[in-house]
Amino acid sequence: MMNRRILYLVLMAALFFAVGVASRPALGRLKARMMAVQTAKGTEPDGKQTDPPNDPLYYARRSSQFEKINKTQKFVFLGDSRIDCAVWSELFGNCEISNRGISGDTTAGILQRLPTSVPDDGVVCIIQAGVNDLSNGYSPDFVVNQYRDILNYLLVQKHSKVIVTSVMLVGQNKPSVCAAINECNRKLQGLVSGLGAAWVDVNPPICTNGFLSAQYSNDGVHLNGDGYEVLVKLLTPYLNPQ
Repeated sequence: MMNRRILYLVLMAALFFAVGVASRPALGRLKARMMAVQTAKGTEPDGKQTDPPNDPLYYARRSSQFEKINKTQKFVFLGDSRIDCAVWSELFGNCEISNRGISGDTTAGILQRLPTSVPDDGVVCIIQAGVNDLSNGYSPDFVVNQYRDILNYLLVQKHSKVIVTSVMLVGQNKPSVCAAINECNRKLQGLVSGLGAAWVDVNPPICTNGFLSAQYSNDGVHLNGDGYEVLVKLLTPYLNPQ
């Protein structure tokens, strides 16, 4: 009798586990993608593997929406939390904008989700990414190499017009990250120009002292309304060319 009860409990536990896994297919796909990154190109020369998202459940929820929608508007904003947090269509007064940012994302994550984040040909894609890579200790060269693959996919395979913004600096409490960002931007600008994409340096107006000003951010990483207002002014010519 006791053996039957134990067997019943084991079977029920297995059933609940299976239901839980089945109800989270996006998370399963996310894990598979991250494994693909780790075993393919997402490694530093010293063998350090790319990190998973800080909040994998949020990442899975948001990326699964992109998979279901499987189309975009004319303008696509692609990147990490600095893209994700903005209400771009309202900031620009333009309904033809798709927000394809995911908080915590890295260049490796963006590279893996490009087919579902930018499924359409011929869109205008604005990219802001790289701060999470550099904050986690990945080298500027690593980020630039990831950007090369992202840009080649968008420019060659999707025939997109691409605008790359400089990686935004962080607050003055993270000088080493600011130094890495500056180095990355120097190298990234050359890559972007060489491949035929547009480069927009967003740092001068919001980082007047060499770091992200408190006027434009309340945490030294993410922009507030004033910060996004500056970005809108810088990017408006690319969304509404004369």
